Amino acid sequence: MLKKLVFEMNQPFGRFYVTKFKASELLKFAFSDSIRRSEDGSDGIQRPLDPNRTGEIQDYIRSKNCAFPNSIILAANISPEGFVMDEEKSIWSLESRDNGPDGENYMLIPKVAKMATIIDGQHRLFGFDRFSESELQEYDTELLCSVYLDLPASLQAFLFATINSNQRKVPKDIAYQLFGYDIVETPSKLWSPDKVAISVARKLEEESILTGPISVTGLGPRSKMGLSLSAVTDAILRLISSDPKKDKNLIADRKQSIKNRAALADHRHNDKAPLRDFYLNELDYSLFKVVSNFLTAATENLTSFSNPKSALNKGIGWHGLLDALRMYLSHQLKSTGSLEEVDMTKEVFVELLSKSKNVNYESNYYLRTTGVGRTRIRKTILYAYDQSLEKTMSEEDIKEIEKALAES
Repeated sequence: MLKKLVFEMNQPFGRFYVTKFKASELLKFAFSDSIRRSEDGSDGIQRPLDPNRTGEIQDYIRSKNCAFPNSIILAANISPEGFVMDEEKSIWSLESRDNGPDGENYMLIPKVAKMATIIDGQHRLFGFDRFSESELQEYDTELLCSVYLDLPASLQAFLFATINSNQRKVPKDIAYQLFGYDIVETPSKLWSPDKVAISVARKLEEESILTGPISVTGLGPRSKMGLSLSAVTDAILRLISSDPKKDKNLIADRKQSIKNRAALADHRHNDKAPLRDFYLNELDYSLFKVVSNFLTAATENLTSFSNPKSALNKGIGWHGLLDALRMYLSHQLKSTGSLEEVDMTKEVFVELLSKSKNVNYESNYYLRTTGVGRTRIRKTILYAYDQSLEKTMSEEDIKEIEKALAES
């Protein structure tokens, strides 16, 4: 377990944490997902490393005047498939020593694994990677880092585009395309899963299905955190794709000549997302109705929604709720064999939530980091409804959840 003192920074774009790593440390955790061509189309989010540039930086590191005052920008807890990671034992998380806005914060990094994508600063870091192990010990340098937690690819793209178009005059359309996003409007039949998820999230907001307005990052006063667009869209995204990055790349690849979403089924046969057929067949309104039915059932029947401090009114709550919906629908789809046979009305979802409706989601058990809190919310809902739906319950979870249900 690596523990780093961090300083919390709040800016209009979002919250991040400033800390420092030795170059040798950061090389173990960070990676640059360089854009490349593959059979499935373009992949990766960064421009390829320029060996000449990393060589120049290596020479600079050897000099007595070596200085790197600008921060390397990282996005932690993002999987190669483009999802926010939620494995409790492996994600980067925060630990606060003192309460209040000026309390001491630490970043906890539980294991040595490459789980932090480099949004900006890849050449600076990989200048150190050119050294042998003994040379790296000699020239090892502390590097300033800005760490965003759980920042999805679309917002990484926005940040990258903003930084590079403002500082290095890289056109924004080029910067976005490096991340696989096209600024030019595309017909809905060619929308990637994340575009559909954003469209559904915005419609949920327009129809007042959400408990409050959503923002790009959900940044707000510490006592009144809003829902972020990334939290809502990522939760919806998991209902329609198990690998949205690959879907996006296939649609964008001219060689594949994909003319509509349905054609993706020829390239990706075994996607297990329960509402995948809605996406492939352009049934976006049906997707909206299912999510709307479920969230309406939740907001009207789960008593904890009345408390602004409840986990249900935060990103972890929306992830946990829609994780429960996804697993429930997957189970129903497996039982019936056809999505058309699955009942997805509001009344069915009220029944799904009925046995956990009075659980106190304001308790410390649920108000944890993104991965831990959302998993506990999902497990509580499914365990209360049908214990056979949750097969990975630890004894500690069973004890805590049964206690929460007994007290509700």
